Amino acid sequence: MQDQLLRALSADGSVSVRTLVATDLVREAVRRHRTSPAASVALARALMGGILLSTEGQDGERVQIQLRGDGPLGTILVTAESDGGVRGYVQHPDANPPNHPSWKQPYSGIVPIVTGEIAQDLAHYLLESEQKPSTVALGVYLSAEGEIEAAGGYLIQGLPGADDAALAGFEARAADAHPAELLHAGETAGTLLQRLLGAEGA
Repeated sequence: MQDQLLRALSADGSVSVRTLVATDLVREAVRRHRTSPAASVALARALMGGILLSTEGQDGERVQIQLRGDGPLGTILVTAESDGGVRGYVQHPDANPPNHPSWKQPYSGIVPIVTGEIAQDLAHYLLESEQKPSTVALGVYLSAEGEIEAAGGYLIQGLPGADDAALAGFEARAADAHPAELLHAGETAGTLLQRLLGAEGA
């Protein structure tokens, strides 16, 4: 399954949907960082969240996600660019954070970690800091041996003037769309996108 990011709008242009397959990217990241299964899942979700958020930006813009907790994984830091490039690390096991002399001082939107579930906390951030009602799903399918077999996610976002009924329809479809399980079962970024769009598709 090839890594892929797809974007679409609902037929009335009021809802944006992005779907992502990132299995190869995640496998490479956890190979490089030699992460435990738990750290692999956390890093994978943060990387995919960074991609989904950054690809709505203008060329050259970057998004930085920093999750600071007091749990065993410590801090997770991800920096993603508008072209889909992404890098990140988990504090434990030990890894060096990304750094580049040309990076500008980033804008920081800070909200507390509410649930500890990265997708839900990103949706909370988008609503509280940017006033964008959003549904975020980030999934990783692990084998019994802890190997990553599928990784992907999606971001559904209401645009200014979005109809509440249309948003409710997307939320209902998203409730049954678990990305890692669907991708592991053979779906693609394209079929996941169509599943989420339903009759609202453009």
